Amino acid sequence: MKTLILFMTLAASAAHALTLTPVQTPTLPKSQAHACDALTFNADDTAQGFCRAVTWGGCSGRGCQPTYTYQFFDTRWNTDGSVVSSVPCGTWVTHLPALSQWTYQAKYDATTCHNFNLNAGEQEYIPVDAYHYWFYYLTASVNGAYALYNGYGTGWIGTY
Repeated sequence: MKTLILFMTLAASAAHALTLTPVQTPTLPKSQAHACDALTFNADDTAQGFCRAVTWGGCSGRGCQPTYTYQFFDTRWNTDGSVVSSVPCGTWVTHLPALSQWTYQAKYDATTCHNFNLNAGEQEYIPVDAYHYWFYYLTASVNGAYALYNGYGTGWIGTY
């Protein structure tokens, strides 16, 4: 009986084997921090999403608040995580307590270039190498061969 249960467990896990590959970061301007987020699939199975580079200067103003500059890039990746293209789409400058200011490149606006949430979607506990991690599932490709996940500050492409 133990052999049968072990066999069924191994067969079930093999049927749903998932390999996660992080999306590569395109060449971005020098920054103190950056992140990339693949959000959806295009018809050709390339992943579509955004990358951002963040810089900040010395503090100023009440409470010694620095000015933060976020540069956003409309980015596409192949299913192996390699970058296909990355185009600047907007800049967000914020300095508390002043209001934030967005500036968009031509052809972009608040609906096509945005600040993304790296913790959106349904959480799943997935093995990567010898460890298990929590990831957020976003969507699957049209043919079901690939899936997009987010976790640990970047986007991931899953291959079944």
